[in-house]
Amino acid sequence: MSSSRHRYLRGEPLEDPKCTPGAVSPAVAQANLKSTICRKGGYTSGMRPSTYVTGRENRLNAASYGFTGHMSDAEFDHLLSGVVTA
Repeated sequence: MSSSRHRYLRGEPLEDPKCTPGAVSPAVAQANLKSTICRKGGYTSGMRPSTYVTGRENRLNAASYGFTGHMSDAEFDHLLSGVVTA
């Protein structure tokens, strides 16, 4: 039995914020995107754990939603993906 429920925004499924709260980095703001998340060489690789860790987290998170499909068909760890707040 799953303990999380997805919701929809503009027809796209989104995670349950209670199960995937996300985090906002205070170091990233609209004014410094070129030197943070858009910098040459990448931002994510210096911030995220290894794919071994994130893969395991994604599988466990997917299981909490009762998802049994292919992991490439869903995104479970980016509740705030693409969102920048000041």
